[in-house]
Amino acid sequence: DKILIGSFQRDSVGDDLDKPKWQKNPDLLIEICKLLPKEKYLLVLTGPRRHYLIKRCITEHIPYLFVGNKEVFEKKEDDIMINNQSDETINLLYNLIDLNLVTSKSEGGPKAVLEASLTKTLICSTDVGFAKEFLHPDLMYSPDTIHIVKKVFEQIGEGIEKLESYKEYNYSRVQGVLGEDAYTSRIEKAITSL
Repeated sequence: DKILIGSFQRDSVGDDLDKPKWQKNPDLLIEICKLLPKEKYLLVLTGPRRHYLIKRCITEHIPYLFVGNKEVFEKKEDDIMINNQSDETINLLYNLIDLNLVTSKSEGGPKAVLEASLTKTLICSTDVGFAKEFLHPDLMYSPDTIHIVKKVFEQIGEGIEKLESYKEYNYSRVQGVLGEDAYTSRIEKAITSL
């Protein structure tokens, strides 16, 4: 009876696990979670270097579930070689969650936009990297417009059909670039141009 919100990216600096990785902006994720009714969601986290975010979740009483080896947080160990998840586990998690959130300030990707879209998982993202190229405009937000995420969250709880069209939009945009036909076509064009 909970909405599962996923975040699978590193948020701690490698040389000081108590500090946030500014590019990933984990504090924005915390601000969004604080805006939502805690009894209605569970934050699902995985991946290495989640130390900062988990510490904030505990401090702010944000309900979360970490998938992986949790002992590293108590020991303050770098888990870069421990908590990396297989592609199969990441795929399973995308298929379990209701919403993925990207809160980054700076990104080359983010890879989550592609992964969530290809698994038809609803995703909201800041305007970072190539997110705007693939995601429906209604799913884009900024630190000043986090009410957009709250609105999407409420629509999930109400079972609004419009959300399915967002998933299909995102999927078709990514599939149009990364799908087998599009990929094969680009290879053929490259070969014939030589």
